[in-house]
Amino acid sequence: MAMVDYSDSDSDSAVGAQNNAGLKRKRIGEISERPHLSDLPPLPAGFHDLYASASRASSDDDPSLHEGRQRLRPHVIGNWPTHVYLEWYPSYTESNQLSDLISSIKATSQSVQEIHSLLDSDLGTHLPLHISLSQPVVLVTQQRDTFAELFEQFIKQSGVQPFEVSFGSLDWVPNHEKSRWFLVLRLEKPTDDGLNRLLRISNHTLGSFGQPPLYAERQQAIKPSFRDNGSMRGFHSNRNPRGESRLHKQPAHEVSKKHDHDFSSNFHISIGWSIERPSTEILEVSRNADLSDLLRLRVRFDAVKLKIGNTVTVVPCPKEVEIGKGLIGL
Repeated sequence: MAMVDYSDSDSDSAVGAQNNAGLKRKRIGEISERPHLSDLPPLPAGFHDLYASASRASSDDDPSLHEGRQRLRPHVIGNWPTHVYLEWYPSYTESNQLSDLISSIKATSQSVQEIHSLLDSDLGTHLPLHISLSQPVVLVTQQRDTFAELFEQFIKQSGVQPFEVSFGSLDWVPNHEKSRWFLVLRLEKPTDDGLNRLLRISNHTLGSFGQPPLYAERQQAIKPSFRDNGSMRGFHSNRNPRGESRLHKQPAHEVSKKHDHDFSSNFHISIGWSIERPSTEILEVSRNADLSDLLRLRVRFDAVKLKIGNTVTVVPCPKEVEIGKGLIGL
């Protein structure tokens, strides 16, 4: 059946339509012979950053469009949601392994509780997964550029080189407000303690702008700065009524203090979520799931991502450690 019905008074048009129909059938057949998506080369990593935000289906906060989720922080003009994280794009094989894991939990459990996958979009495209290095925080317009520049400088001088992580166990964790529960893969502590070191940098930088840390307790904000010759000097930051940072000198020895807190047991990658607290049965099934294939995986991270609003900044980890360039003992 034609998509659009045209008048058949013109015989030439009818013949043309038949030819076009045959051409369409041929093209459809050609599409079916294309190789499976898993055989295609992956898109460049930078491509995904251009489409890091989902399209908006409504200008209002409508939970029915988001499986019952509600916006916890209403949008305010001049406020910019900010997140620091590591990003992993699973291969098709890895994504299928994770999908099978979620399906097995659903099949094994007798619970009717719904578990939503974080692996695919509504259109069926594969999505990236994350290791959070910050809470979801909000910066004001005047802070965006300063924060991004400072964070990038800290990473460059941190000495945290690219590293690999492996998985340890499967568990459920709530968000801070306990409005959602996430099915997560907990991570093993990587060589050179890369996750803890990056977390300290993130918490330290956010604290300088009056933002709460992730996992750690809030502490007095201390922010290093750099002299014209590249050497470091310490600052701490206060905020004026407009939310702008005011920098004050802080002795360098306070900046270089070592932080010994180990938050390795907190790091995880979320692969699914539920509005409801998982039942005892689902918790047991999840914790006893077969992870033999996943435990062999190694995920490499060579950059940190900073998302402010819809803008994603990729900050590469330094490939070499410069002597004397370490930051705040990280």
